[in-house]
Amino acid sequence: MTLFRRVSRRAVLGWTGATASVLSCPVLQAQPGPGDKFRFAFIGDTPYNGAEAQVLTQVFEQIDPDCAFVLHIGDIKARKEPWQTAFFEQRLRLFDQVRQPLVLLPGDNEWSDAPRGSSKPAFGWLQWLREHAYQHWPKAAFMQAQALFERQSIKPDSAAPIENMRWVMAKLPQVMFVSLNIPGGVDPRNFSPREQEAFQALQQFNDVWLTESLAQCNRTGIKHVVIATHADIGFERDQRGPEGLLRLPQDNYSGIRRWLARQARSFDGQLLFLHGDTHVYRLDQPLLDEQGERVTNFTRVECYGSPFANAWLEVLWQGNGWEVRSRSLALEPRTAT
Repeated sequence: MTLFRRVSRRAVLGWTGATASVLSCPVLQAQPGPGDKFRFAFIGDTPYNGAEAQVLTQVFEQIDPDCAFVLHIGDIKARKEPWQTAFFEQRLRLFDQVRQPLVLLPGDNEWSDAPRGSSKPAFGWLQWLREHAYQHWPKAAFMQAQALFERQSIKPDSAAPIENMRWVMAKLPQVMFVSLNIPGGVDPRNFSPREQEAFQALQQFNDVWLTESLAQCNRTGIKHVVIATHADIGFERDQRGPEGLLRLPQDNYSGIRRWLARQARSFDGQLLFLHGDTHVYRLDQPLLDEQGERVTNFTRVECYGSPFANAWLEVLWQGNGWEVRSRSLALEPRTAT
């Protein structure tokens, strides 16, 4: 099944914000080289318990203070941890300790995996997070300091996702950052009919947001786009067959992979796709198009996750491309009791 059933494009566009001007920039190559020292920190899928929360506090202290922002890709709790507002509030207070501007995105463990019998349904938790987390991070000072900062919605109670953002750093006009709400491990068949409709609408908002963002970059000459979302969308399920893309059984992300391939092929630049979900550090080019050919202007980076709460990534702009560096915090050995 595809996640991209059509929702009225006019209805979706009606929620998007006004388009702001974007700084133009020269055409750049994608290979790392010496140059600027712009960097940001990239983490996700942690903490999953109290011990990891304590480790994460130490990680926040060790992240390079020169990082322009800290991106947490989603899953700020384990699925089995409490689905109670008091617990969410406690976990969110942990992120107030981040010294750099924080960009927090949704993962499945905090909304789409809400169990039946929870005090809120899945989209109820998403709405709560929009009101109590996503509209507050990043802070207003960060947004105002950039050459461009837009949300797909400015109201947390609208149908459009306030967590979908795009921004161009004032210090790095060569790059646009785009966030999308695509949670990992999701199966829409577990949703009620009303939730399925809302989920399909969410994916259509994602479609419009990325399409608009890449078109804006093509118009203004921006050649590098960083796309951030939570889900591991199963790139490894696609293989090259004798006559193009090998048609494996459909999965819940096959439509998104085809969509990303089309988006990448139509973009005159480089796409860096950041995600979490499966907690394994990866840097590769896994996206195949309909002909089974590798899409060479699309690079994926997945960050560490639980139980590796002491590890994070630094993503550095090196003047004409990105370099990814792995960082970790030495943990004290535990004595068996």
